[in-house]
Amino acid sequence: MAELANVTRLLKELSLKEAANKIDVLAADAAVNNMTPLDVLEILLKCELEFRNKSNIEKRIKAANFPYEARIEEFDFSNKELGITRNHMNQLLELSWLQQAYNIMFLGPPGLGKTFLSIALGLKAIDAGYRVYFVTIDELMKIIKTAEISTKSSRRLKQIRSCDLLVLDELCKASHNSSYGKYIIMQS
Repeated sequence: MAELANVTRLLKELSLKEAANKIDVLAADAAVNNMTPLDVLEILLKCELEFRNKSNIEKRIKAANFPYEARIEEFDFSNKELGITRNHMNQLLELSWLQQAYNIMFLGPPGLGKTFLSIALGLKAIDAGYRVYFVTIDELMKIIKTAEISTKSSRRLKQIRSCDLLVLDELCKASHNSSYGKYIIMQS
């Protein structure tokens, strides 16, 4: 038992916390199932890697600033007014447009699900390892204008500059109603 406590302590010192949490159960299973030390080590490392990947995704989701989580499986494509089909969206979810640095714009009246689809794409990008940031145009203008005098805005602007995908929301609303000065949004 002293050996198990020593191994657990070493795993914690090496910041392998998930492996340290699993070692006692795995050691018992290893004795019963005649597992080799390499089998045990492989399982521990896989557990740690899976935990870290999940943790990194959670951190990127939090940093993305989404107003809510939206997964494409939850979206109702039956509204023909939307103008995008499930097949179109599945193509976009492959993220080849992101790898090739193309932009996507969803245009249409309120209530169609443009924000939902944008968030779903952003979450898919996060799952693929990209850094994403979600912001409305009004928020972005405020961040840009106050970055030099506000630490919070400066930090957010740094996040925006370092992200792989910037999701801009409420383009049309912003062009009609802004308290942060005059700017032009061009739509084609």
